[in-house]
Amino acid sequence: MTTPITKVWGVGTQIQDVLSQNGYQCAEDLAATTEEELVKIHGFGPAKAKKVILSAKSLVSAEPEDVAVPTDSTVEITEDSKERNKSTKVKKSKKTKQKKKDKKKKKEKKAAKDALKKKTGKKLKNKKEKKKLSSKKK
Repeated sequence: MTTPITKVWGVGTQIQDVLSQNGYQCAEDLAATTEEELVKIHGFGPAKAKKVILSAKSLVSAEPEDVAVPTDSTVEITEDSKERNKSTKVKKSKKTKQKKKDKKKKKEKKAAKDALKKKTGKKLKNKKEKKKLSSKKK
């Protein structure tokens, strides 16, 4: 009994077409190949080839309920990539803090403007009027 190649993780209709052009018709064919052979095919890098082969092997050897889908843990993570991730997180948190500060300042300005508007009962037309009212307030 052969297992359809589309049951393998990462194999959709487009990849199925590419694989069939290269002689891979079922999951058993993928399970029997090597990463080096798959990497030669357009659309496969080392990480994807490894995941597809692991998925195919688990499909072929396991019961349908026991099929394991490879996770990112099968891909080696380098120290360099960890450092890049940390610096990205730090940059994002700094941007988030700055956005919060800007939003808070904007709210404070709006509240002050609304208070002056409420006090005078009219909309302030220019900066001079705003300054006059704010200096009187002190």
